[in-house]
Amino acid sequence: MDRLLRINDISQMIIDKQITDLTAYSDAWSTDHDFEDDLLLQLRELATVQSIGSSTRIEGSSLTDEEVNSLLQGMQIQKLKSRDEEEVAGYFATLKIILGNSNDILINASHIRGLHKELLRFSSKDQHHLGNYKQLTNRVVATHTDGTQRTIFKTTEPMFVEQEMTALFDWYHANIDGTTYHPLVVIGTFIYEFLTIHPFQDGNGRLSRLLTTLLLLQNGYSFVQYFSFERVIERKKHKYYAALMDAQRSRGEEEIIGTWMTFFLGSLRELTQDLDRLLKIKKGDNDDVVPGMLKEPSRLPYLSFREERVLRYFDKHDSLSVKQVDERVREVSRSTVKNDLKKLTEVGLLERRGRGRGTVYVKKRSL
Repeated sequence: MDRLLRINDISQMIIDKQITDLTAYSDAWSTDHDFEDDLLLQLRELATVQSIGSSTRIEGSSLTDEEVNSLLQGMQIQKLKSRDEEEVAGYFATLKIILGNSNDILINASHIRGLHKELLRFSSKDQHHLGNYKQLTNRVVATHTDGTQRTIFKTTEPMFVEQEMTALFDWYHANIDGTTYHPLVVIGTFIYEFLTIHPFQDGNGRLSRLLTTLLLLQNGYSFVQYFSFERVIERKKHKYYAALMDAQRSRGEEEIIGTWMTFFLGSLRELTQDLDRLLKIKKGDNDDVVPGMLKEPSRLPYLSFREERVLRYFDKHDSLSVKQVDERVREVSRSTVKNDLKKLTEVGLLERRGRGRGTVYVKKRSL
């Protein structure tokens, strides 16, 4: 894996700055935050729903956060009706294990296979290969909103998977102490190599994001459980795939992961900024509240990615009409835009003003 880290000076300067910022944030989180356990529990519950929704949607699921939340609240495994619901159940079960037992999970073949088995436990079509390395060639694909797919890159052939995974585990354990590389660089490299090997027949993308949370928790970045890293990735899915492709197109030759590393660490830095804005409400500073947060933690609404994006438009505009929002959200109908605005108003994030054609919406500054 050392060959992947021959990073140019400019990228290295960016990476060093990102690591400095993340280290400072992690240290401050560990020593300075004084938030009540009840609030942190509510944030983790919200992050859990958003993580499940975002990670499964990245792979092509169509379930919204509301549907994910409803499914989790009344989930009966024997009544799972679709593959999307099976994936949600598996992701929830695996994430729950990671959040509750992160320090007891070893980074080795046995435990990673066990997590994969749990991830696909409810998937009726995957019973024959869950927990086992792949037997057939697979590939990384991007699934677009219309259902079409595009090949991102080829992956390790089945006959070489075991030896490459063993090499990955050995490299990780030899370097995670921070002597040669910072632990965040080691984690980012592990995730990149895992995705490039693509060791299982299915579920690699979802498992890679679960492993990201696991490795960060194991190495002291406990804040990662309180805001969804998967949500950050979903927001810029195209950049996620582009960063992977940038290095992988030179697999086995001049394969260098500077672009991936700056994307990975930048996304983690973005998570901390989102979490900071979310927590400002505790101090009564509500001017910069991000989507998904109300004054009472028990009333946290579960906003879809699109609804979050709609709300963000109001950060730069004093008011917007239905027509103005519709012009910015072109992938859905105007009636859907109206429903989004109605929901954001009902949960107290927007305020409706005026009547008829003169109706506009404004973002509430005091919730």
